[in-house]
Amino acid sequence: MNILVAEDNKRICNILRQSLIEDGHHITIAERGDEGRDLLLGAPFHVAVLDVMLPGLDGFSILKEVRAAKCVVPILMLTAKDTIPDIVNGLNLGADDYLTKPFQIQVFIARIRAIGRRRPTLQSRIISAGDLNLDTDNYIVSRHE
Repeated sequence: MNILVAEDNKRICNILRQSLIEDGHHITIAERGDEGRDLLLGAPFHVAVLDVMLPGLDGFSILKEVRAAKCVVPILMLTAKDTIPDIVNGLNLGADDYLTKPFQIQVFIARIRAIGRRRPTLQSRIISAGDLNLDTDNYIVSRHE
């Protein structure tokens, strides 16, 4: 899989990079949040890993922006922000999984594999039944064009 890792801690970044490469993945690293957001919106990734406390733009803001832009890449939050409100906020903003630091690398790899198996399917924005069409993005119903 092609995986984006947005993490500013060089030690953690090196561990993640090495472990993911050994598991057979291609890794792109972003050390700043704004860089991570731009990469996520501009390149085809199978999975993204976001830290919350990043310079430039925090992980929650990245998550909010990319989901608002209809980015469906599965996202794993990997962060020291471990309170129940933080976890709930991350999941409610659109994260597919949330793992707190410190973590076991085997658990991290297993979660990456799991969310990678749930690759998003791009759904049609138009639902049709006979000559009736429903545009789910714009909330418009039409019949016969």
